[in-house]
Amino acid sequence: MPAAQQQMQQQVMLLKKQLAEFRANQALTEDISKQASMTRGNDQNLLMIEEKTAHYDTQSALDYSEETVRNLLFLTKHMVILFINSILTCYAQLQVWLIWSTLTVLDQWPTYL
Repeated sequence: MPAAQQQMQQQVMLLKKQLAEFRANQALTEDISKQASMTRGNDQNLLMIEEKTAHYDTQSALDYSEETVRNLLFLTKHMVILFINSILTCYAQLQVWLIWSTLTVLDQWPTYL
């Protein structure tokens, strides 16, 4: 397996891991919010916890989004490189075939001309 494909597979696994971490953080945040709403009163500490939780959620989502965009750009770049390499390989094979077929035709050309 080419190194580029292995690298892409590693990036996909990294994205899956990051998604699992993001979902775990989201579940934790939801649990904290539920606990806060169950014990909610006019307590300023709970309001501060809710604000910090909301800020953490927003920052986590932003960080995850930026990392996802970077990974997608990285994978797209490598897919384009693989595509270009496959086109160049096909072009080289076509050139070899054309040269071979031309030589074959020339070998069969009548010698009296």
